[in-house]
Amino acid sequence: MKKIISVLCACFTLTCSSCLTSLQPLVTADQITTDDRLAGRWSSPEGAFTITRLKNSPGQQELGQGMTARITLDLPSEEDDRHSDSLLTDGSYVLSWSKQGREYLALLRLIKINGELYGDLFAAGIKSKDEANGYMPSLGYMNTHTMAKIAWKNPNELAVSFFNGEYIKSQLAAGNLRLKHESDALYGSFLVTASSNELQQFLAKYGRDKRIYQEEPIILNRKS
Repeated sequence: MKKIISVLCACFTLTCSSCLTSLQPLVTADQITTDDRLAGRWSSPEGAFTITRLKNSPGQQELGQGMTARITLDLPSEEDDRHSDSLLTDGSYVLSWSKQGREYLALLRLIKINGELYGDLFAAGIKSKDEANGYMPSLGYMNTHTMAKIAWKNPNELAVSFFNGEYIKSQLAAGNLRLKHESDALYGSFLVTASSNELQQFLAKYGRDKRIYQEEPIILNRKS
């Protein structure tokens, strides 16, 4: 998972150490939203990628049951949660791109908090050029999420602001912010363990504080 997420972050010229990684998803079935303007081909400082709705994506068929399992890892398995499963699947987007001879897929879900749009990104699959049997789903790894604020500058330009992980970590250590997490100083690891609801409450309170984001947003331009 770390390898795939690293490539995902690299697509936006970021490294994992500068992002904030969460064990729980930001987006829940009762809060998920969509934006039809996202679909299309986009360019970033690191290259081009495509965004499609999951239900319209060839990647859904290529990943098959692996994709379905990957999506539903966030959900309990009780019968009553099938409706939530359907809502999350229907509202998901697929990001696809190629880098160093490999094709990558990531899933994106959207949520609005206080009128502002946020994205929840997590790895879905990877395939090398010499692999003929479709994508290898990213199952068997810790299911982690990377979050960002998304702002439309105009219909063909997006500003994506990833969270400033180092700043948030320092404020948590100083007691100035409260957000459940686990850390290991020996290995330099840090993982947010707050629930989805707690993540949403955190952004409702601090989402407009520019200090919790990277100084410069990543600008994405539509190609088609």
